[in-house]
Amino acid sequence: MTIDERLERLTERHQALAESVELFVASTRENFQSTNAGLARVGNMVETLESRLDELAASTEANFQSTNAGLARVGSMVEQLVVAVQQTNESVSMLMTVVESHQRRISDLEDARG
Repeated sequence: MTIDERLERLTERHQALAESVELFVASTRENFQSTNAGLARVGNMVETLESRLDELAASTEANFQSTNAGLARVGSMVEQLVVAVQQTNESVSMLMTVVESHQRRISDLEDARG
């Protein structure tokens, strides 16, 4: 093989290598752009999720406060019911005393007649 043939062969290899490098660079650039676009979409999704989480946290806090207020009202109503039941028990107890007194009196009257 002559020097000219070697030089021509080396030039062909150099051109093939240069083309391969150009294709690799173009492919890498496309992959990089695609990756950047994907990362941008992921970033947007993260921002959306953060916003939704903030909304959910605020909504949950509002629901929690509303529930606590409702429970406070229910607690107050239960306390009122307890007082009412206690008063009713006292009234029933007094009525039972009156009924027992009347029954004794009726029994005494019946015994006196008999």
